[in-house]
Amino acid sequence: MHKPGSSRYANDLLKVLRGRRAEILKRVQSNGEVEHATPSSDFADAATEIVEADVASHLTRADQQLLAAVEAAIQRLSNQPATAGVCQSAKCLGNGVIESERLGCFPETRICSVCARDAESKRVLPHVRKSSGTFSGRRR
Repeated sequence: MHKPGSSRYANDLLKVLRGRRAEILKRVQSNGEVEHATPSSDFADAATEIVEADVASHLTRADQQLLAAVEAAIQRLSNQPATAGVCQSAKCLGNGVIESERLGCFPETRICSVCARDAESKRVLPHVRKSSGTFSGRRR
């Protein structure tokens, strides 16, 4: 890949993002086919179809969120190629560049791995207390 922030770098990322968009759309379409399957007269088959449709609908929501992120990245890079590979965090804790390994896995990302870890560490995660089994919030 080329230098982060360059138009060539943006073009390389756009190719990857467009490929990812095509993969997501293909997966969403195949999940839609499972959701609209004809119910079976056999009770076990019908139950399996219901579970498959439920799983497919969850995958579809996750895919829709990913698709929205990919579309936003395509739009951003098309309009502002100088943002390609540059951390968009207001106060970047890293060196200002999104690592190529991270972009290889998450081409739609807007922040470097240092900023991503920092954001994740500040989220409140559900915690199960062993004595009562109730949920409470705790920081990681």
